[in-house]
Amino acid sequence: IALAESMRPQSLESFSLLNYMMFFDLFMFLWTTEFIQAIGIMTVGGTISHWYFGADSHDKKPDAESHGQSHPCCCSYWMALRFHSGSAAFGALLIAIVQSIRVMFEYVDHQMKEHEGNSAAMKAFRCITRCCLCCLEKCIRFISKNAYIKTAITGDGFCFAAFRSYKLIFNHLLAFGATNSITAILMIVGKIMVCIASMLFGYVWVNYSPAFTDKSSDTYITSSLFISIAVLMMAYLVSEAFFNVFHVTIDTIMLAYCIVSVVIVVIVVVVVV
Repeated sequence: IALAESMRPQSLESFSLLNYMMFFDLFMFLWTTEFIQAIGIMTVGGTISHWYFGADSHDKKPDAESHGQSHPCCCSYWMALRFHSGSAAFGALLIAIVQSIRVMFEYVDHQMKEHEGNSAAMKAFRCITRCCLCCLEKCIRFISKNAYIKTAITGDGFCFAAFRSYKLIFNHLLAFGATNSITAILMIVGKIMVCIASMLFGYVWVNYSPAFTDKSSDTYITSSLFISIAVLMMAYLVSEAFFNVFHVTIDTIMLAYCIVSVVIVVIVVVVVV
């Protein structure tokens, strides 16, 4: 009887703690997804740094003799989980907090629209607040991403890595700006080309394959538009994941180049002095 009573909608409506538990579940979901992305960034950054600093030549495959590890990807993944989980969790926590604030603001904004109307001043305030929160999230995400890469390269903690990576970027601002601009253009063009090529391939395959055009076949498709849209969406997800790895690789190489250039400058100054 008690179990049946607990499953009734009336009892759930009176359970005020349920709203807080839903928000807690949302926050933990955001934190977990950001933590997984942080571990992925550290894995890619550590792998590229193994190749950049360890190999004697760019065309040589990394092995145990050149830099101590024959499988840099597995090694970077283990190092990220074993030694840098705290940095990944802290950076993911910051992003999750900002995302949760944005979710709460959207909820409050929805309630204000229903009770107070849509005045011009309130529209401007909501728009400005939404833009500020979006910019704050992007800034924290950018700083966290470079901090993850710096942690994977040098093993620094999150705060030290964030400060030192920001200092490196600020000292090489023109190089980073030009590289990021070119990278952004290449990313957009690459994603568009992958999505269009995949959609055209799916459209041609569905329309000209006998397995899908024969009306007597069990696999006959009446409309190819839905299949093309589905292929387009899946192609976008795959291209987003692939080009994100490519983007992290470029950022890692740039950060490693800045670290090497700073070390060379310090060595030259010491030798001259």
